[in-house]
Amino acid sequence: MSKIGIISNPFSQRNKRGAGAVDKLLAGRPDILLRRLEKFEDLKSIVAELLRAQVEVIVVDGGDGTVQATLTELFQPGGPEKLPALAILSSGMTNMIAADAGVTGSPVRGLKRVIAHADQGDLSKFIVPRHVMRMEYGGREGPVYGMFFGAAGIYRAIQICREKVHSLGFESSVAVGLTIAGLLVRWLLPGRDTSDAYRGDQISVDLDGEKKLDHPYFLLFVTTLDRLVLRTRPYWGWQRGALRFTGVVFPPARLGRSILSLL
Repeated sequence: MSKIGIISNPFSQRNKRGAGAVDKLLAGRPDILLRRLEKFEDLKSIVAELLRAQVEVIVVDGGDGTVQATLTELFQPGGPEKLPALAILSSGMTNMIAADAGVTGSPVRGLKRVIAHADQGDLSKFIVPRHVMRMEYGGREGPVYGMFFGAAGIYRAIQICREKVHSLGFESSVAVGLTIAGLLVRWLLPGRDTSDAYRGDQISVDLDGEKKLDHPYFLLFVTTLDRLVLRTRPYWGWQRGALRFTGVVFPPARLGRSILSLL
């Protein structure tokens, strides 16, 4: 039997609709440590507590932001040499990480499967390896760890999605995918939009410490995930490195030829 600890974000999108379901599922299981993330400031102490308890699996019951914050705490200096496995539930708005390397389906059904596998005592055949990126931001103390970094049009698409698309009833990765696809397609139409969403951001990129790219980018992202929203794989390279980098310079002159690859 593998010892389980759960970090549950009650403010994640799908958790707000299913409040109490996890408590009901865990009734009679005092061996499973459930900690609710009422404030993100509490995450540091929650992760430290689970590590002291030597849990073998940390279940992240939250969205992509909760996963990123948990990874950042796990990789802080002074942590254990061997970290627990992560089981990521689809509890947030986009759930991109969970769709690629986590537990699909509703959070409760996913948690049931995790508990069943942990009770069997052998999780090795269910482990999906993924690399973790280390990022540093100007003005922030200490690095941030995660599996996806997006800039330029990616960032603006997520903002538009949160402000406009979700209010129409679309949620999860469908909303983000539709927003990004809409921005790309509208660029190709006559009388294209000249709003702030359609501009380039000057970004410099060093690849492998050698090749430097310095362009205005329409969109740019780096990820260690195999698939992104709507199970897409918008990558062109054939190399088998840990990081996948995709950048579209502004203005995107040949976007029409490449749009199917981006989607």
